[in-house]
Amino acid sequence: MKKSLEFNLKKFLGFYLPAFITIFSLAILLFGYLFVNHPLLLRFSVGKSRVISPRVEAVVKVNGVEQPESGVFSMDGGDKLLVYAPNSKETYPVIIVDKLKNDIGSTNAVEKEDYELFFDRFLFQSENAYGLVYASDTVKWGYNPKLQITGERISYVTPNYKNEKHLQETSVEIIFKGAK
Repeated sequence: MKKSLEFNLKKFLGFYLPAFITIFSLAILLFGYLFVNHPLLLRFSVGKSRVISPRVEAVVKVNGVEQPESGVFSMDGGDKLLVYAPNSKETYPVIIVDKLKNDIGSTNAVEKEDYELFFDRFLFQSENAYGLVYASDTVKWGYNPKLQITGERISYVTPNYKNEKHLQETSVEIIFKGAK
C-alpha cells in the first residue's frame, strides 16, 4: 500500500502538478491579453456587452467614396441596421437606420472603445452604447436625415461629424450586394 502511494505522489509531482501550473499560467496570460487588447470580449462574458450580428452584405459609401472597412449589421430581426464606419472622418462612426420609424439615429456612445469587430463578422457593442437618439429628436439632433429606403439601397445625410455647427452635410449610401 505504501509503495503505491509513493508512486502516485511521484506521478502527481512529476507530471500533473507541472501540467496544472502550465495550464493555469497560460490561462492567466490569455486573460491578461484579452483584458488589454479586447476588453469587449471579456465584458461579453459577464453580460456587459452584446454581439450585433449577422453582417449584411453591403457596400457603404460616404460622400460617394466606398468605405472598405465599414460594415452593415442587422438588428432587431432586420428592422434596424447598424452602419459601422470606424475610420470615416466625415460621418458618425455608428449610425442606426430604423426602417420602421423611417429615421436614423446615433447610439449614446460612439467611441472606438464601445465597439469592436471580430473576424470581420461579429460586432461587439458595450452596454454604454445601448441607447439610441433619433435624428428627428428635436432636443438632441433636430435634424432631417432625408432618409430614402428602396429594396437595394438606403441613403441618408448626417451633419458633418467634426463640424460642431452642423452646417455641412455628409451623404451616406448603403448598396446591398446584388444591387446595381
